[in-house]
Amino acid sequence: MFTVIDQLPEPVKQKLESSWAHTFYHDYFCRLDKTIFSGLYSTKQSRPNTPVNILVGCETLKSGFGLSDERLYNQFLFDLQFRYAFKAA
Repeated sequence: MFTVIDQLPEPVKQKLESSWAHTFYHDYFCRLDKTIFSGLYSTKQSRPNTPVNILVGCETLKSGFGLSDERLYNQFLFDLQFRYAFKAA
């Protein structure tokens, strides 16, 4: 399946790949150890949770950029660099 990033012109894609979002994804997001948070989750059948690496990553970017919760949520939904920073999301 194609993503918005796949549809970008090559020069724009290269600029995105040289941005903070690429560094964040590879050097931080991919290295978050989700297993240390396993005690926070129930073993009973329930509705799906938001993956903890996304929550921790969002809190990190919120703090780093000085964002409010609402601004962070909007960035996560609509900003291409934020979406790239959470490629697996």
